[in-house]
Amino acid sequence: MPDTSNCGDRSAPLATIAGVGAVSLLGEGAVNFWRGLFAPPGQPVPAAIRGLSDIDDTPRHAYPATGVPNGYSGDASPSRFDRMVAAAVDESLRDAGWCGEIAATATLGLILGTAAGDTETTERRRHGGHPTHFADDHGYRTIDTVTAASPHSFSGPVMAVSNACSAGLYALTLAAEFIASGMADAMCVVGADVLSRVTQTAFHRMTALDPQRCRPFDAQRQGTLFGEGAVAMLLVSPTLAQRVAQSYCHVRAYGLSCDAYHPTSPGPDSRDVRAAIERALDSAALGADRIRLILPHGTGTPANDLMEGRLLADKFDCASGKLIVLPIKAHIGHTAGASGCFAVLAAAMAMSSAETPAVRHIEVPDPAIPIRFPDTSSTHHRAGMDALINAYAFGGSNTSVILEPAA
Repeated sequence: MPDTSNCGDRSAPLATIAGVGAVSLLGEGAVNFWRGLFAPPGQPVPAAIRGLSDIDDTPRHAYPATGVPNGYSGDASPSRFDRMVAAAVDESLRDAGWCGEIAATATLGLILGTAAGDTETTERRRHGGHPTHFADDHGYRTIDTVTAASPHSFSGPVMAVSNACSAGLYALTLAAEFIASGMADAMCVVGADVLSRVTQTAFHRMTALDPQRCRPFDAQRQGTLFGEGAVAMLLVSPTLAQRVAQSYCHVRAYGLSCDAYHPTSPGPDSRDVRAAIERALDSAALGADRIRLILPHGTGTPANDLMEGRLLADKFDCASGKLIVLPIKAHIGHTAGASGCFAVLAAAMAMSSAETPAVRHIEVPDPAIPIRFPDTSSTHHRAGMDALINAYAFGGSNTSVILEPAA
């Protein structure tokens, strides 16, 4: 039966992150992802976006995932999207030691957050002149594909959410609520997206792609560049956290808002983005001075970085060097619906290892954004290293999550 001991008790964390897994440009596995953040960011791959016409002027550089597994048990030829999701899910469960009596008696659910799903499969079929059918071709079918092939039993809630680039982080908040309300003992949260020629072309038409690389908060930034990948985290109830192999950190609280200011732009006054952050802080009963690590949305687009950067500098002590701000999209690109979960993974690894990487991609600091980014890697005490993670999306969907270190 689901554990209901934490239901309604907001003095305790909503859930604990007990296992992690990932596939990204930095390779397969959460450890490769984390190690890659300590190296200088690489350059995007020139011809990463496939399926575009030779006469199309859309740039094709992006950050494709490397080390994508060839397949998994139960399916001889799954798509790359399916394989990345399955690999991340399997790694997160193995990492937590999800087996034996725990797996046999606990209620486990699965939630996928994605901006567009398996666009690679759909676009390939359409590009080849094949008719498409929503139920067969849409990426949300990955939920069925992965659960059917997995050796694990998903007896709890199983669902997918798609609210653009905040989908993965929003999925994490839903999973935490499922656990806190007693609907599940554990939830595997997956954020995943693949490179898409439709998305690439749309951003090119909006002049929102950087011609060189993804460089959040750099004064020379001209837009974002896309990446792809999948990241999974096993969230467990506080009671179950005492029985699994390890605890990376706790999901303490979250805040949500939707400004609906513009289809693709946040409100310039940052009112609703600020509201999401403040709701998370209020729910966690924390002052802004308690936050020691921030993983910003930081896409590299001029307007969004300026809005978020100024807000963070106004709300937090970003100039003294005591607060660490890590924009990780310079390393893996903007992974759309997976981006918030990759930020959570980076924060979880920072808390569990008590170290943080340097920010090496900013060549020209933006004088309009008064944030001091760390220029060297450093070690810290785990205690008190509370973290804020932001993810924003088209349509004004804003999500902020606060994590706290495990004891």
